[in-house]
Amino acid sequence: MQKIKVLIVDDSATICSMLTELISQEGSLQVVGTANNGKVALSKLYLLKPDIITLDLEMPEMDGFETIEHIRKFSLTLPIIILSVYSEQGAYKTFKALSLGATDYVTKPKDSNNAKMFRSELKNKLIPKIIGLYKVQNILRIVNESGIQNKSNIFSSRFGMAKIDVVVIGVSTGGVNALIEVIPRIPSNFPIPILIVLHIPPLFSQKFSERLNELSSIQVLEGENGMEIKPGTAYIAPGDYHIYIQKLQNKVILKTNQEPLENSCRPSVDVLFRSVAQTYGENSLAIIMTGMGEDGLKGCEEIKKAGGQVIVQNKESSIVWGMPGAVFNAGLSDKEVPLNMMAQEICTKVQKGRKI
Repeated sequence: MQKIKVLIVDDSATICSMLTELISQEGSLQVVGTANNGKVALSKLYLLKPDIITLDLEMPEMDGFETIEHIRKFSLTLPIIILSVYSEQGAYKTFKALSLGATDYVTKPKDSNNAKMFRSELKNKLIPKIIGLYKVQNILRIVNESGIQNKSNIFSSRFGMAKIDVVVIGVSTGGVNALIEVIPRIPSNFPIPILIVLHIPPLFSQKFSERLNELSSIQVLEGENGMEIKPGTAYIAPGDYHIYIQKLQNKVILKTNQEPLENSCRPSVDVLFRSVAQTYGENSLAIIMTGMGEDGLKGCEEIKKAGGQVIVQNKESSIVWGMPGAVFNAGLSDKEVPLNMMAQEICTKVQKGRKI
């Protein structure tokens, strides 16, 4: 079996050595080279032809940002995984890298003093993303070469007609850029709340909420326990906390907890979607966008049982079609929509029976 070829780009010899060892332990992966800055990495791309690149951002001569820009000039699809420092500055730099075209990121473990734990945590975060992103790119290549068409933009006969009173979004790998594409296109007079679960660490969720708020016409907040959800506001689940909603008299309150992980996730899309199905029933609109795994599948099933509607991002525009693909393959999606049309589709559905 052909191995997945990985190029490691990092100016730390220690990190390069550790990553080489961790990646090489996985039988399906092969480290084909290392580079201590972007300039060296670019010189090796044509020769080594890697399937995946892991990239540090702070390097001499040519940093990670400039490297991403150069790579994207000749390949829009080569997966680039950023190794990000878990800090406020690290979060800012990660979002900048993603905006330039990085595919995804992995945060370096906070505890660097415990070498064994550091290595184990990094391996558990990085290896699944390398394998998952490679599989997705390979599937998309086969689809494109074979001319296979998917069923995007086809209305289901089951597509609901009830007025929408809440929009809920579940997203993971590739989700930062996907949300930046969608939420800033929502108009300022949007008449209902939006609740979002993005698989993202705590500090990163706060910084991303602030950044998305700056870009958007509606207000975007990191969700807090006890908040009343209001129209024209988007709430992003805080990292490491599930969010769900409860109706108290004539108010709907956002709640958080740190109960066990679901689908290996906290926050979990399923937790939020279940509560939305119970609270809003047929007046719910669920959106599942790019991401690995199946988080959101059971939640979408609950929303469909309650009479709500489900839209998934189409395969061609998804970085990883795991989460939306699982919902689609289960027959739960009412419609597939490309990313660049998602905001318009949301507004169209919400506009029925309203003026916005």
